[in-house]
Amino acid sequence: MPSSDYQAKSAYRGDVAVRYDQDRKTEPLWEIEQAFVADLITRLPAGATVMDIPAGTGRFVGMLLAQGVSVQALDISADMLAELRRQYPTETRLQVAVGDAERLEAADSSIDCIISWRFFHLLPLATIDRVLGEFRRVCRGRMIIQVLPARTGGLATRLPSAVKAVLRPVRRLLRPAAKTPWSHIPSFIHAERDLLRLFARHRLKVADAATLATYQGLPVRVYTLERDGA
Repeated sequence: MPSSDYQAKSAYRGDVAVRYDQDRKTEPLWEIEQAFVADLITRLPAGATVMDIPAGTGRFVGMLLAQGVSVQALDISADMLAELRRQYPTETRLQVAVGDAERLEAADSSIDCIISWRFFHLLPLATIDRVLGEFRRVCRGRMIIQVLPARTGGLATRLPSAVKAVLRPVRRLLRPAAKTPWSHIPSFIHAERDLLRLFARHRLKVADAATLATYQGLPVRVYTLERDGA
């Protein structure tokens, strides 16, 4: 069954959805991400079926359609998708639907590529585990997953989860985060070793990994995953 264990599942509604692009397009990281995905999309074959989840207000949809692919744009927020639909009211190669990444309605091996951006940092590891299982089930090609950010080393990656949970509010007091439009939404900073463990658990091999930039002193990582075996 889908979970309700992360606040972001119901956070992107109303004015948050209406202002989403306006609040983020001025970030330096936004432009870096756009350039990275634009280059990535040029490698997709025309006619491929791409699932963009969570699609949000559709920041990548125009680039995908221009490449000649079919797009399944899914998001848990109907309000975010309403903003997307306003931009593409008649596009026949675009399917827009409310969807939960923990329980996808797509058939097995029906998707050529999944793009999942600005999502995994909103999920606890147990939810990522379920999402990865669904991604592997429906995708026969590559899965492009961004993690904003991930810990790739240091003491924090060796501490038990319970200890890190206790230390998290202490770190916030000692080093308060900059105020952003999404500061009210809790984020999770995952250790890369934990992510790699989950990838392996679902027989997903890392075909490529890249660091786009740093965010609050930590690397923003992008993982290209492929199914390892049937």
